[in-house]
Amino acid sequence: MRIGENLQRDRPDDARPHLLLARLNLARDRPPRAVFRYTLALRADPSVGADPRLRDDLEALRDDPRAGARARRLLAQIDRGPALARSDAPADDAHEAHAD
Repeated sequence: MRIGENLQRDRPDDARPHLLLARLNLARDRPPRAVFRYTLALRADPSVGADPRLRDDLEALRDDPRAGARARRLLAQIDRGPALARSDAPADDAHEAHAD
């Protein structure tokens, strides 16, 4: 995870470190953190919403008791269009930025 964190720090406008960290968090059974990272990836580059794996992961999390509501909101934002405003992320996500 440190590699992803270092990449994120070195390239804050690059979605790829967030995608990497999202997938690592999913592999470690941390769905809320994964959805948070997917949110950051979409904020950095809205075109990643077209990534089939991102969409599949969010679809799989729709009914997760820990991350389902956030996953559904993020899917709705992707479906609405390419722009993801910074204010669209829930305020309680801010504390998760350093939780990976």
